[in-house]
Amino acid sequence: MTSTLYILPRSPRSKCLVAMCKHLKLDINIVDHSIDSEKFSNLFPLEKTPALIQDDGFQLTEFISIANYFLTISDDRNYSGKNLKDHAQVLRWLSFINHDMIGACSDYIFKSPTPELREKAVQSVDKILTYVDTRLSKFSYIAVDYPTMADDYLCILLEFIPVVTPFTMDKYEHISKWLVEFKKENTADNTLA
Repeated sequence: MTSTLYILPRSPRSKCLVAMCKHLKLDINIVDHSIDSEKFSNLFPLEKTPALIQDDGFQLTEFISIANYFLTISDDRNYSGKNLKDHAQVLRWLSFINHDMIGACSDYIFKSPTPELREKAVQSVDKILTYVDTRLSKFSYIAVDYPTMADDYLCILLEFIPVVTPFTMDKYEHISKWLVEFKKENTADNTLA
């Protein structure tokens, strides 16, 4: 069965799903939604990425549902958590990254036209990054004691944040250290390359 994943290439959500396809060795056709925007618009009237369609007509939107589908069709159980409790932690962190972290960054970028709102957004991003930094001071990986897709997503987002906000990861000692180590581990299998 042919599957096509429509993405927005610069989006952390899309980048994570592409990395996931590589890691899980899924045979998914990856397409920049803007290449064939008319077809994409006809298939997905809300024009939101990521979006998945299969040749049998099955469609799926929303990052977490697509990620969960990929995990379900894969043979690699470690990437999503070795047991139910680990899987719940992976989903917890995916949700946190997808909602809280991306939401705070989006508020900074799109919803802070005044200095007061901008300062509130800066404080929100800082609070979230401090929370993640504290977590990484106690654990080698974000969700459980081995790397999962939550770590891939976190890495992708942490590299994206300095591109779209004034934040650098230098202030966050454990995030900075974790990023270096995690990228070393994962560049070898080209998951995040």
